[in-house]
Amino acid sequence: MRKLFILFIVLNTYVWSNFANAVVVQQLNQAVVPVTDRSVDARKVALADALKQVIIKNTGNPNALTNPLVQAQINDPDAILRQFGYLQIEGQLAVMASFDERRLISLLREANVPIWGKQRPLILMWLANDDQQATLDPRRLVGDESSLTIRKDFKQQGQDAGVPLLFPVLDLDDMMLVSVTDVAGGLTGNIAQASLRYGADYFAITSVLADATGWKYRLALYKQPSADETQGAIVPLLSDSGSAVTELEASQAIISKISQFLVQRYAVADNGEGTRLQLQVGGLSNLEDMHKLQTYLQQLSVVKQITLSELKPSAAIYQISLFSNEQDFQRLLALEARLSPVSPFKTTNSPASVNAQVDMNVAGDVNAAGTNTQTDVNTGVSMAPLTGAAVTPVPNPVAAPNEALTTLYYLWQ
Repeated sequence: MRKLFILFIVLNTYVWSNFANAVVVQQLNQAVVPVTDRSVDARKVALADALKQVIIKNTGNPNALTNPLVQAQINDPDAILRQFGYLQIEGQLAVMASFDERRLISLLREANVPIWGKQRPLILMWLANDDQQATLDPRRLVGDESSLTIRKDFKQQGQDAGVPLLFPVLDLDDMMLVSVTDVAGGLTGNIAQASLRYGADYFAITSVLADATGWKYRLALYKQPSADETQGAIVPLLSDSGSAVTELEASQAIISKISQFLVQRYAVADNGEGTRLQLQVGGLSNLEDMHKLQTYLQQLSVVKQITLSELKPSAAIYQISLFSNEQDFQRLLALEARLSPVSPFKTTNSPASVNAQVDMNVAGDVNAAGTNTQTDVNTGVSMAPLTGAAVTPVPNPVAAPNEALTTLYYLWQ
């Protein structure tokens, strides 16, 4: 049921911590579109445009709008509209619309359009720009607190495309390593070293500089190397350059190229076959860790179904069905700093450990020989603490009987 609601602008669209590289992008089901008035006709056009923006944010691919199933939904946005409302942005009337996320993803799956999940790599932007208001030495580095219009342009373009961007703070530590000449000239060594502190997955060396006809832009995108690798030769994963009439057009071209690269690497389509595998994760110390892990796995765009098949002391084994393949799954896992691949390991029960059976489909208290239980408030499942007994849930396997599954081993940190 649609609801008209009072809107406010959420400034932090992206959520990240100092300990994680990838960013969980929020509000992928929302878009803001300017309108001329509050008429029904203007609203219909705005809702269709808002749905187009949401589809692009979830796929990273404007070509998805040409899919017949997607086009049919764009012609009837009300069918998956959750709520909408009006707001003013710098004096401009606009509509903010929110669409049903599950129905949208189901539509994209049915249309066999690759979906870009919520967890996305963080891009650190090193940008050199000409400030036309400056009378002396107009060339500037654009920092996180910069008042230059182009920083706002990049942030807006990144938000519209669902590409998480971070600008350097340009404090003394940065300025001792990186100059505007380094960025304008594309010198990677010092920039790679200065980028380490930000924990981004990639860093981009970009410039938008004035010329006689408008603006010329340049982009080079790099995977963030480790500290030991920053002084060696670093090859860009993506390079592009061109001309634009305005700074806004230059920022659009740069973000579009970055988005296309990331989508090709991280977006996942249903290949019709699917892959089944086992994932064993060690380092789990309590139910909170396990809930965080399971919530993380469930939101991955490559995961079709996940079943907890066995609990061991400080470890959990999941059977997972994928929309795509093992390589896509591992590529997405690499974005999570708390998960790291390890060699196969064994867990052994101490003599005092107590075995317990847990039916994962039934909520209820489970006591095994007096073992204390904990109940996950989100799933309603009761089980012995991971730090105590070895707990083996009643299996609800994704795999068929006697099917041999590849097992991946990871550590939760």
